[in-house]
Order: sequence, then C-alpha cells, then structure tokens
Amino acid sequence: MERIVCPKCAIKHLGQARALVLETRKGYPLHVAFALGHMAEAEDEIVLQMPESAEAIRIERIKLQEDYSYVPDWAALMTLVAIDGMLEGWEQ
Repeated sequence: MERIVCPKCAIKHLGQARALVLETRKGYPLHVAFALGHMAEAEDEIVLQMPESAEAIRIERIKLQEDYSYVPDWAALMTLVAIDGMLEGWEQ
C-alpha cells in the first residue's frame, strides 16, 4: 500500500522529533530514539514526490543517529519541506 504524500504530516513529525530531542536535555536520554523514529516517518511521508527533501531529512537523521548531541536545523528542514510541498504561508 502506497502512502499518500503529506508535507504537513512530515512537518508535524519533524516538530515532534525536535520536542523529543529537547526532552533528552531534561534527563530523558532514550527520547532520542523516538526522535529518530519521527524523522524516519517524516521521510516516509514525502519520499515519493519530494525525494530531495526526504533525503535532506535522512542526512540529518543519520547525523543525529551517529552523534546524539547533534542538533539538526529543524526550522531549515521544516521550511524546505513546506516550500517543496508548496504550502501556503511558508514562502521565503
């Protein structure tokens, strides 16, 4: 079954990943694993029609996976997805 492409859902997953990464600073180190899962979900939401944006998320996910202290540029990723997905209100 093919997943329906949803840039808004991808942005939602990136937002959740950011929140979970911030939680690691509050003493919840395992939350980074949940954040990685949300980033993978964000990729899956858009990979069929927005492969460049999905790849950008994947690159950031791998950096975080290799170094849990790495902090992705969440705003840049969300903006990239929004512009690539032609969402209103995200124009540069």
